[in-house]
Amino acid sequence: MLFLSAAFALRLESRAAATVAAAQDHVRRFVEVFNTVRRYYVEELDAGRLVDAAIRGMLSELDPHTTYIPASKVAESEQRHNGYYEGTGIEFLVLNKVPVVVAPQSGSPAERAGIRPGDRILRIDEQSTLGMDAGEIEERLRGRTGSTVTLSLRRPGTSELLKVQLQRERIPLASVACAFMVEAHTGYVRLASFSRTASHELDRALAELRQQGMRQLLLDLRSNAGGFLEQAYEVADRFIPGGRTIVYTRGRGAHASDQLCSSDPTPYADLPLVVLVDGGSASAAEVVAGALQDWDRALIVGEPTFGKALVQSEVRLSDGGALRITIARYYTPSGRLIQRSLEDLELGNGNAPPKQTTPVRPQFRTMGGRTVYGGGGIVPDVEVAAPALSALTVQLMADGLFFEYGAEYAARHRNLARNFTAFKQRFVVDEGMLLEFRRLLLRRRVGVDEHVAQAERELWRQVIKSEIARQLWGTERFYEVAVAQDAQVKAALAHFPEAQRLVQAGVRSRASRAQSGE
Repeated sequence: MLFLSAAFALRLESRAAATVAAAQDHVRRFVEVFNTVRRYYVEELDAGRLVDAAIRGMLSELDPHTTYIPASKVAESEQRHNGYYEGTGIEFLVLNKVPVVVAPQSGSPAERAGIRPGDRILRIDEQSTLGMDAGEIEERLRGRTGSTVTLSLRRPGTSELLKVQLQRERIPLASVACAFMVEAHTGYVRLASFSRTASHELDRALAELRQQGMRQLLLDLRSNAGGFLEQAYEVADRFIPGGRTIVYTRGRGAHASDQLCSSDPTPYADLPLVVLVDGGSASAAEVVAGALQDWDRALIVGEPTFGKALVQSEVRLSDGGALRITIARYYTPSGRLIQRSLEDLELGNGNAPPKQTTPVRPQFRTMGGRTVYGGGGIVPDVEVAAPALSALTVQLMADGLFFEYGAEYAARHRNLARNFTAFKQRFVVDEGMLLEFRRLLLRRRVGVDEHVAQAERELWRQVIKSEIARQLWGTERFYEVAVAQDAQVKAALAHFPEAQRLVQAGVRSRASRAQSGE
């Protein structure tokens, strides 16, 4: 037996040595090609660019989420992952070659200086912004904490040039985009990402909503591309009773395999919960949705999610760069792997396969016996498609033309700012305003298909109203008006009776297990 064990160990050592030797041969082959290209190619080449291209080529053979981060971008990447950046707190877009303030972030230097949505940034430190691209503008607005930047602004409705000096500081990147009461007893939270502060932000939002009378919650994870796995665990842990698996991972090394279980006490174990998802909900967002669905803790509403079940770790390199590399796959509590196939990813299909394909996908059971599916995103319990947008409307949004009209209208009607509730409940974008908007499109030389304009006139009304609210009251009110008109939100609200039944079944199940001594 000892002989057999020793022989087996020798075989393993021999196999490992052969693997190392083969890898060294491949590296020598690469170095030989690299040197040959540098020596003989018709033009002189930059060695760094060649190596960068080689790295990109190597990683392209892996999954799309394994990426190389150059040293120049590492600090920015770390800041974003840690939930902050250093700058002024201005969100902007470029309209007609000039940056326009979309919104100053709450509590930022920009907000304290009185900068408003719609302000045009004409100069940054006396340099004209005309023709600058978004990347250059962002770079000039950001900078080391404590440094200053001077902006020259023109406000809609005024001819005066405003000059503002801002001192840059650390600006938090909020994971909770907004939180408010959407109905008398229904709280609404839009969780936009899973930065390091996501669970703490959610705690604050839920505590405030409870004080306002919240008895049930609509958690909006649409377009949430994910973030930190531990933050997904922390968010799910707020709702799932203790001692239950939230997510587990499997990878090559022992450090890549783990199981995360819910803890006690659970502050919102009996809060009726509906979760909204769509094709932009990915990674950490899918961890939360999958765990809540598997434990029958929430009703999932919306569209199939993206399908990213890969866990990345960031490895620092000797040149200061970093490699964000996939080290494991994660699984939902029922054992579902919801990773989409590489073929789907290469096709650029932003959504999981449609519902009619689900019977051929792997089937699993929730705690309550409901059927759920693996192999391609989280399939909602109730599928509700978002309204289809024409290419024209998408382009108008991307070009900021709804925003531009909202800024112009709000500048002429500042009196509306006296009463938000009246605006939200009674203000209507009438035919005259739609005609004004069409004139703006003409000035911007945008061709409009009349059939599309008629078909989407109600959607245009909704978007314009939301943008006016942004100009008058800020981003939080923008969301509040937009959500009040959102077809998927309205559908989700109608399904709270089912969410309440799930909670009641969970309470009965826990009581039964407690009585039986489990």
